[in-house]
Amino acid sequence: MKTEKLNKYAIGIMLGSIFFCQGCETQSVHILQENSWPSVAALNAFMVMYPGAKEVQWERMESYYVVDFVRKSVSYQAWYAEDGEWLQSREELSPNRLSQPIVEALSHSAYSEWLTTKAYLLERPEHVFIYRVDVVGERMVALYYSAGGDLIKVRNETAPVDYPLVLTTETKEAIDNCFGCATILDVWVNSFGIQICLLDEGICKIAAYSGSYEWLANIWTIPEAELPSAVLNCFRLSRYGNIPVYKYSVQVNAESVSYLLYFLDGAKEKIMRITEDGEMLYVISANGGVA
Repeated sequence: MKTEKLNKYAIGIMLGSIFFCQGCETQSVHILQENSWPSVAALNAFMVMYPGAKEVQWERMESYYVVDFVRKSVSYQAWYAEDGEWLQSREELSPNRLSQPIVEALSHSAYSEWLTTKAYLLERPEHVFIYRVDVVGERMVALYYSAGGDLIKVRNETAPVDYPLVLTTETKEAIDNCFGCATILDVWVNSFGIQICLLDEGICKIAAYSGSYEWLANIWTIPEAELPSAVLNCFRLSRYGNIPVYKYSVQVNAESVSYLLYFLDGAKEKIMRITEDGEMLYVISANGGVA
């Protein structure tokens, strides 16, 4: 058994000599786990994509090979499949390097007064770019934005792992049936079912499906000018009417159209849902539950 382990390390050292010393500078390579030495295909793909990478550290995370490295004094992370397919890269950004749409979206959100601690740019195949902004207020959350400044999702984990986007056949068919050539930005599952964030003709939408991929609704952000007057009047006549609304969304399902208004009631983030005819359906806390 000891000989077998030594042989594995010898092969690893030999592969490291072949694939990590091809450039002008010798690169230091660190394997975080004994069984996490990347496949030859993943190594080749990485070296072609990121020549001159330094402080290289590989690890195995589920079925993926994950490599952390530094390039031009910037920290990166890249994900590869066994066959060398590139799945995702993440670049660490200085918070002051966030694009203007992200800065504006953050300044008009419920998190505008929170402290931004870290920022990242996620790049995925098909030229999909997502910004992650870590903020701290009453808790620590990770905010995910499209390149256009649309808030995609909020994660409450203190250090969430950003897994690559791998689409199932069912997800692809569901999107093709409803949206055709839309670009998928992200997919996640919550208590409501399957949520798919996509760009549909330039508009960032959340498409909600049941666990069996039955379409339930589409939701997207709109400006106040597109809000029906009956909806706005309903909100203004409610007990929350004097509170500023920081986001408006429209929700379309098979039976109806309704509108979601997001606002802060003290320290609590709340959402009011109103029909297009101006009937208030409910007010809930943004993290779930009746307000």
